[in-house]
Amino acid sequence: MEASTAAACKLCGNNGGNKVHEVREMMFGTRDKFSYLECGKCHSIQNFTIPDNLAAITQVTIIH
Repeated sequence: MEASTAAACKLCGNNGGNKVHEVREMMFGTRDKFSYLECGKCHSIQNFTIPDNLAAITQVTIIH
């Protein structure tokens, strides 16, 4: 699912031709929605919205 937006890129400041992609988390099974901004100029992909609970979607494995 994707939609156009006028939000500015955090890296280059561009606000033309940017897109927001809404995706669901699938690795940990939460299926929560997350939004990512794709810059129309530098083509970077960045978090558009930061989740309140990052611990729910991250997993740390320590290998000795």
